[in-house]
Amino acid sequence: GMNVADYYIIGKPEFGEWRDMHFRVEGDAVGEYQKIFLKIWKKTTGEDVHGTKYYPGESFPENALKGLKQDTTETAGYKTIVVVNREPNETPKVMRKAFVDLINSAENKIQLINPYFTLRHSVRKAMQRALKRGVKMEIMVSEKCDIPITPRIVDNQVRKLQKRGAHVYYFQGGFHHSKIMMIDDEVSFLGSANLDSRSLFWDFEVNALVMDKNSTHELQRIFEYDKTNRCVPLTEEYWDTKPRKQKFQGWLFNILLPFV
Repeated sequence: GMNVADYYIIGKPEFGEWRDMHFRVEGDAVGEYQKIFLKIWKKTTGEDVHGTKYYPGESFPENALKGLKQDTTETAGYKTIVVVNREPNETPKVMRKAFVDLINSAENKIQLINPYFTLRHSVRKAMQRALKRGVKMEIMVSEKCDIPITPRIVDNQVRKLQKRGAHVYYFQGGFHHSKIMMIDDEVSFLGSANLDSRSLFWDFEVNALVMDKNSTHELQRIFEYDKTNRCVPLTEEYWDTKPRKQKFQGWLFNILLPFV
């Protein structure tokens, strides 16, 4: 989910540390990312760039990047990755459908980190159905955000899900900008897409669906660390500490969901 700016590394005074997640992909899946980049490059510049020399890790493995930390898990080199690419005019529903289908597929557990948790109808209903069928759901959101009204809407959204059985955790001491979802300890879905209208209805976004237990367990380890050491759980007592003005704003700002 990281962009290119100094504050993604050093944070910002108004909310402290910028917590984010990057991941590296090697092998055939890199070609899918390269195709997406070159397609946008052509739209932007008019330059048609193609040919095997632009896919060195795929066509010529010996030319792939050297010196990077290797994957030492038992599934190294055999992970299944599906690249989910949302383009507003060509695949407008694909990201939304991916989120909904993954949530619908969950049988035991969903763990989710997302900074802009301003759900639209289809994703919210999928989460409600998951909770109704007994799926354990853990949601991590940030107390602070770079968009002023977002925390109030997030409060309202997570409170509704908490009342239905979800476990909610507020990340403290910074802004958690990661966009990660883990399903049943086996599948992870991560990339640039937020759970808001902009990502699911308007913007260009790319996520990776990684069907690999080892990768998912590594992400879960990070999730559990943050949950234990950096978060405050949403309890009745914690909810009562929030000012009535903020709660009212959360309810009122829901009318802006199609635009945020």
